[in-house]
Amino acid sequence: MRKTFIPAVFMLTAVFAFCTVQTVQSRGMEEQRIEERYYDMWETQYLDGMRELLEGYGLTDSGITMTKIKEEDGSRTYEVRIHHRRTALLDGERHAALLEELGSLSFPASDCMFTYSFI
Repeated sequence: MRKTFIPAVFMLTAVFAFCTVQTVQSRGMEEQRIEERYYDMWETQYLDGMRELLEGYGLTDSGITMTKIKEEDGSRTYEVRIHHRRTALLDGERHAALLEELGSLSFPASDCMFTYSFI
């Protein structure tokens, strides 16, 4: 009886430990998924705001490529490329004003950095 009791207790303990670890990991992954959904929503709103701003400068139907880099500390860096042939026609003053307005668009997460380029 004793020979089967110790392995049975060991197996039950191992199963209990495994289930506990999996529950903790599952909760952490769910929190990450929720955070990602928020960022996806914020990015979509940011792109919509950027499109409205570009249309105000006569750059309708601009192509916008936004590449994100997620750092280990959770902060994000976004590289935004705006594709429109008329961007080359903007004089220096309007180009600077556009960059300034792009930089002032609000994004809810304060630990994000944006860079812009025109192609």
